[in-house]
Amino acid sequence: MHSAFAHSSSESLSPAAPRRRGSGTARRSFWRVLPRVATLAAAVHGLFLAMFAWLGVWPMVGVNVVSIALYLAAARVLRQRRNTLATRLIVAEVLLHAVLAVALVGWDSGFHYYLICLIPPTLIGLAGRGRDKLLQVAALTLLYLALDAWSGRNAPLYAVAEQALEPMRWMNIAACFAILSFLSASYLRTVNEAEHSLRELAATDPLTGLHNRRRLLEMARQEHARHGRSQRPVCVLLCDVDHFKSVNDTHGHDAGDRVLRHMAQLMAETVRAHDAVGRWGGEEFLALLPDTDLPAAAQVAQRMRLAVADAVFEGSTPLRLSITIGVASLRRGESVERFIARADAGLYRGKVAGRNRVEVERADD
Repeated sequence: MHSAFAHSSSESLSPAAPRRRGSGTARRSFWRVLPRVATLAAAVHGLFLAMFAWLGVWPMVGVNVVSIALYLAAARVLRQRRNTLATRLIVAEVLLHAVLAVALVGWDSGFHYYLICLIPPTLIGLAGRGRDKLLQVAALTLLYLALDAWSGRNAPLYAVAEQALEPMRWMNIAACFAILSFLSASYLRTVNEAEHSLRELAATDPLTGLHNRRRLLEMARQEHARHGRSQRPVCVLLCDVDHFKSVNDTHGHDAGDRVLRHMAQLMAETVRAHDAVGRWGGEEFLALLPDTDLPAAAQVAQRMRLAVADAVFEGSTPLRLSITIGVASLRRGESVERFIARADAGLYRGKVAGRNRVEVERADD
């Protein structure tokens, strides 16, 4: 059940704002995962350091010492939120390591694959215009092709035995796949979280935190379909705050909003966990009660009415209010709209009869 005290926002968004918010979410996810990637990269380069020391390729030992230092420094400054400096350190490490490794031990060592791992962060994680990002990817592509061409014409400075070179290449391929998989999974998780948040936002009343009218109608249609299959009872309560206009007129709209939030909390606490309660519009609330017959629904409505009548709505001037409730049970073959309209008819009768009462459907509704 939704909290009754979700805050509303008066922020208006321009048409471009959703795109900026989505890209910002992706970048925040990128910065969250990057410290772990940097720490893991430092550990992997420790393995490379040991391997090159065993092979006697001492320049590559020095390169990996520098690489470890750069990655650890990047992880540290990332935790300090100095993201631009961290990015420069990581990009510099990948570029220099790839170029020096190809020159020293050859293309077949597989170190050039790490250039490909820079593409997802460049396109998704980093801020900047799309054209600038595409230019950066184009520069990476040209560097990759240039290394390929250079290695085809020049022998590596250190000849590494094939029995050592092949495992090295496999290790680099596996590491690149792991990095790309980790980044992809992180971005997928971000997209799923953003999609879930958007669905919640689209289905939630911003003032009360309850379901909004759209979501209530969806749930009513689901219960309507289930009723058609199983004939299990389902009831609806349509509630209206009595004399609510006078609250706004006398005490102001802020007081009215506080009343609606408090009212939402009381109604949400009255129903069961698998019932649905939401704001139907204005000062009207709707509760959908699955697996509930008409007498039981009337009892729920009475509890709800009494809970509101007994409550004191705090503010500069404490208020006591009441609600009127119309109750209807879904009949075989009728539409969702007709179902709710009959509850609305009961609500209207209750208003005419003096308010602060529960009116159950009639046979002629």
